[in-house]
Amino acid sequence: MPLTLVYPMRRLDELTIDEYADIPASVGPDMITKVMRFGAPVHHDELDPRLLQGTAEGYQQSLTAFADAIGLPLDSFEVRGEIARATEPTTLSDGSVIEKGTMAAQRITVAGLRNGRPFLSFRAHWFCTTHLDPDWNITGEGWLFTTKGDAPMQVRVTYGRTDEGYGERVPRRRLAVEAVDRNGHPHAAWRQREDALQGRSRDRGDQQQGGGLVHGDPQVLDVVKGEVRPRGQRRGRGAQDDQVSADGGDGELHDVAQAVARAIA
Repeated sequence: MPLTLVYPMRRLDELTIDEYADIPASVGPDMITKVMRFGAPVHHDELDPRLLQGTAEGYQQSLTAFADAIGLPLDSFEVRGEIARATEPTTLSDGSVIEKGTMAAQRITVAGLRNGRPFLSFRAHWFCTTHLDPDWNITGEGWLFTTKGDAPMQVRVTYGRTDEGYGERVPRRRLAVEAVDRNGHPHAAWRQREDALQGRSRDRGDQQQGGGLVHGDPQVLDVVKGEVRPRGQRRGRGAQDDQVSADGGDGELHDVAQAVARAIA
């Protein structure tokens, strides 16, 4: 989807991907209250950044791969987590209640920086109710893609409707992992999962062609077919190649269409 959105652009200033996940729709009550701590008293409006590293790593890999594919590598990342309180009680399937004023939503932001400002950002909204303080304007599940540049767009993607029950048509997310860290937080478990995937990737050696992600991470974007290179290594193409321009920061204004076409060919 991001490649499709930037295809008609000659200058990309910023891309933001917002993900909205209805937690009670796909996660059991014990996971919600005992592991993810929804319904707990809120003492701070932000999450401890140290607890977000396992979650952020996968998003960083994807954003890095996309940035390299369009010829605009990222300089660094910023990661932050925010908390929203329930403005009214919410009852879960087992009868337990997320009381007013307790934690009812989390927002994790992974921002890829270029030239000192956010360029590619992913924001995951995990919510148990849409009645929140602060109001994050959550209207339901799905994704919202927003681009800024010479051809700005905003596209919303939602789940379709079927005759099946909601639980059968919503994919089980990584939130449903059973392993947790000693503090009962799921983010460490996600890190364990990523480490396992990386181990299998290293065991394969160099059999898979294309650019590996950061520090030998899994090569999850085969679609770019060699356009992605490890961090710090530029593509083997000259400055004359057509690339999308980021706010004019790379000199000449290039046509993104050719860069995207190479990435998806």
